[in-house]
Amino acid sequence: MSPAQLTSPKPLHAARSRWFYPAMAVWAILFSAAAFAPSMLSPAGRKGPLSSLLISHAILFQLWLLLFLIQSLLATRKLSLHRTIGTASIALAGGMALLGYAVTIAMGRRGFDLSGDIAAQQDPLAAMGFPLLDVVLFLSLFAAAYLFRRRPEIHKRLILLTTFAALMPAPITHLTGHYAVLHGAIPFTPILVAAFLFAGALHDLVDRRRIHPVFLWIPLTIFIVENICFAKVFPAPAWHRFAAWLLR
Repeated sequence: MSPAQLTSPKPLHAARSRWFYPAMAVWAILFSAAAFAPSMLSPAGRKGPLSSLLISHAILFQLWLLLFLIQSLLATRKLSLHRTIGTASIALAGGMALLGYAVTIAMGRRGFDLSGDIAAQQDPLAAMGFPLLDVVLFLSLFAAAYLFRRRPEIHKRLILLTTFAALMPAPITHLTGHYAVLHGAIPFTPILVAAFLFAGALHDLVDRRRIHPVFLWIPLTIFIVENICFAKVFPAPAWHRFAAWLLR
């Protein structure tokens, strides 16, 4: 081996890349715990007890985050097991989508969120918009990740976005909704959403000196669509009619 090869930065680059996804999985687990724990440990602000539907939804959500961590560790060590678990996770993804839809419909019918963190009572039909959009995003990104399972550079980025873009808005909303200081003059919710959306792009920029198209165009499109939905779509009468039809 030549001196140039001995001093090559590639091992450091590979180590950073290898540990980025497990670190992001751990961060998602910790953030989720911090977001949902306050309303469970201090139930004074809750509007109702946990339902069996909500408990099932929470269990599947946490199972996904744990699976994301396990899969990110297996991807560089036990590829065959990683692929087997990935195929089996289709059932988990389907169950999460169904329960996510059911929880949203239940919230819309009640007219409020059980935790008391989300101001759904002000406009329950509009409040249904983002959880339903998250279900669509989750299914779309997971399907794309599965289709690109033989192309690891695309696959792993799509899986990260499946988690960060489609699942993390819920804990972000609960965290910022629970603490008044986080929904004051500074718009912490869109800032945190953007931080999760573009975390992969920042990693690419630091690690590779260029951003992979998956980490650039998909988060950018999602961020624009979400802001358009917040400002124009979900407050509109047409959306209210559609949401009311779903509740029938």
